[in-house]
Amino acid sequence: GPLQGDFTTRTLKFNLSQSLSQPIDDRFNSIQTLRDIGIKTNSNGLLEINEQELTQAMDGHYNDIGRYFSKTGLASDVNVKVKSIGADIKAGTYQVNLSNFTPGSSLEGTIGGIIATSADGYTLKGSGALKNINLSFTGGGTGDRGNITVYEGLASKIDNFLSDFLDPKGSFIDRNERLNQRITALDGDRDKLSIRAADIERRYLKQFTALDGLLSQMQSTSEFLNQQLSNLSRITINKG
Repeated sequence: GPLQGDFTTRTLKFNLSQSLSQPIDDRFNSIQTLRDIGIKTNSNGLLEINEQELTQAMDGHYNDIGRYFSKTGLASDVNVKVKSIGADIKAGTYQVNLSNFTPGSSLEGTIGGIIATSADGYTLKGSGALKNINLSFTGGGTGDRGNITVYEGLASKIDNFLSDFLDPKGSFIDRNERLNQRITALDGDRDKLSIRAADIERRYLKQFTALDGLLSQMQSTSEFLNQQLSNLSRITINKG
């Protein structure tokens, strides 16, 4: 269509295709690509579902399919569980350290070096850029409690780069602004061209009118000369 050659649209299409074909970063997940759940790309570039392979994957790896699509977090400490993790949390590894832990009474520490607190003595809530990480503790003591590793699933990965395109400062908005600027410039050029065309039309009309008058004069002169030449021939004959 009209956007077939647009660079921004082609970039989005390429990123989508690449995301759908590349394995996710979670190497511990048995589901790594769409092919693992029976979803493949046909010769027309469209996704097709093999129902039998999808059913087998759901029967054998149901939870892993959820991890494949969503943003997930895994703790290295067996007594730490990722209770919830927000879509805004970037993929990566975050160290967990407790400065105070009395189960059911008090819980304080840091996640990724940022202060984290608790309201119930069991759930540690991050702050700042990590405010949407919530960890639950079932045991252990204070000090180093290992790491939380956040993985991007397919859906969250697609959501992230779509947000980059659609963000108020993203590629689509920027592209739209530049196209609108071009439209404004073209409108200005069109107005200038219309004015120029009108001036040229007036000039040509003036020249045509002058030429038409000149041709009329030349036609009259030609007729006069023809008449005089005709009279001259008669005068010559009479004298003979």
